[in-house]
Amino acid sequence: MQNHKKYYSLMFAIFLLLNFTATAQDSLQTTPTDESTFSINIGQDIAFGFYLGANGSVSLRENLHFTYYANYWANPAYGNPTTGTDYWTEVGIGLQKDYFNKQLIINPTLGFTFGKDLSGGTTGVIGDGIVPNLVISYCRKKFESQLYVSYYAALRKMGAVTLDYFWYSVWMGRFFSKNFSAGAHFEHFMIARKTGAKSENVFQWLGIYLETKVKEQYLLRLTLGAELLPYTEVTDFYKLYLFIPF
Repeated sequence: MQNHKKYYSLMFAIFLLLNFTATAQDSLQTTPTDESTFSINIGQDIAFGFYLGANGSVSLRENLHFTYYANYWANPAYGNPTTGTDYWTEVGIGLQKDYFNKQLIINPTLGFTFGKDLSGGTTGVIGDGIVPNLVISYCRKKFESQLYVSYYAALRKMGAVTLDYFWYSVWMGRFFSKNFSAGAHFEHFMIARKTGAKSENVFQWLGIYLETKVKEQYLLRLTLGAELLPYTEVTDFYKLYLFIPF
């Protein structure tokens, strides 16, 4: 019963936040121009497997945007592999602020997971976990960079073992033309908390990325390199990312 009370309180808080955002947009919008965005992201890497995502934004006023995202984690290891059910799902909302003519973009968001991976149960639940995260992007002339930080914390306890994850990545590189860029990539993922156990590093990656962009919108990025942790059988990593705006 206590879990259900937390769930209903959480849903009510989300409803109030969305209602506030809609009201704020109506009051702050000063021009008839629609500056909303929407994109589909497709990814695959050696650790998480295949995953799909969507990102969107709605302009509240100049240089301020309401943002939202969704991630569909298609790896059956995060659900019930034998039945192919209870897949891990993540949605979130945030506020994006642009600075210096959009050279610097800061977007803090708050996400929620649905499934069983963090809460430790046998079936998927609403409010499996909560995910505060932050994306900071900086691009200027021929330089591009991004920092991503997130913490996945169990919101409900549905089994004997619950988990928290800490995940961050940083990449920076150079534009060699309007269609091609390349640079360095570092990424770290760890189990920050596990019931009855110590924290544990899952992977630490260091490598390069190669990126091609068409019409300054459609993006394909290949990242590859070495696994830095000495006690794992994995020696290499690779990931592929596709960004499709609408």
